[in-house]
Amino acid sequence: NMGDSIPQVDIPRLIKFYQMGMFDFDKTEKFYPFEKINEANADSGSGETIKPVLVIDDQYKPE
Repeated sequence: NMGDSIPQVDIPRLIKFYQMGMFDFDKTEKFYPFEKINEANADSGSGETIKPVLVIDDQYKPE
């Protein structure tokens, strides 16, 4: 099934890809203010970011 994961296998694989320069952790998620919903959608479609996260609460600060 899509979305299935075996952490013991997949996490070491992602680390290896990262070390080889084949995986950019910075693209896995990006936070966008709600006003930039169209930019978030475009970035998701282009592959600029894998998981755009819309922030509705202006006071929220991602850790």
